[in-house]
Amino acid sequence: MGTDAERPWVVDTTVSHDGVSSIRSNGDGSYVQTSVNGKGTLSFWWRAMCEEPGYEWYDHCAFVTGGDIVTRIAGEDTGWVFYSMTFSTLGKHVLRWEYQKDEEGDFYPDCVWVDQVQWVPADCSGYTLTSPEPVPYSWLSQYGLGAASGDFEAAANAASGKTQGGAATSVWEEFVAGTDPTNALSVFTAKIEMRDGLPFVSWSPDLNTNSIQRTYKVYGREALDDGSPWQYPTNSFHKFFKVAVEMP
Repeated sequence: MGTDAERPWVVDTTVSHDGVSSIRSNGDGSYVQTSVNGKGTLSFWWRAMCEEPGYEWYDHCAFVTGGDIVTRIAGEDTGWVFYSMTFSTLGKHVLRWEYQKDEEGDFYPDCVWVDQVQWVPADCSGYTLTSPEPVPYSWLSQYGLGAASGDFEAAANAASGKTQGGAATSVWEEFVAGTDPTNALSVFTAKIEMRDGLPFVSWSPDLNTNSIQRTYKVYGREALDDGSPWQYPTNSFHKFFKVAVEMP
């Protein structure tokens, strides 16, 4: 992404949709932009805290592509708003988020945040095709997997060198669980504790803190040695539990 040299957008680790960080505007006319190629779907989350729009737009952020304003956001606190659009033409598409102010009126902190910008090509390039779950090339690359050889398929299907429940895990399973495939200490764990006489099951990492990214199911059994299957949902007879994580 590129940004305004005079008023660059900044990384904000205190306000974000994903619980990690976002980028924040930096005054009148400040912008951030990037580009994508070909057909596909773009999505992002954004949030505004500025003047409310009236019969016209005062302080606001505009999302611009192809030189045209596609949509705007403004308000004293809009909360996180999801936006998605599909590009059906080939070629390069320039994407730009630009913050504008009028000369009157302010509402602190007078800015907009943008988070979790995602581009999914129409032909599914950028995601593995042979793993049980599609894994983004970008996720593999951040751990140094597949980028050097260009074989992301092999990287996603390779063993991670770790085990869960006694079974070896693959790199794609690490992606589903939200763990680091290169860190032996990064594992998916479940915790069971009693609360008011009832079992309470929690897990880590939990990727649904800020948005729905994974599906978690708690299974239960009455005993471990009777050959009975794990049951979902659980009931009051269950004494043993496990957590399964799936892509939605």
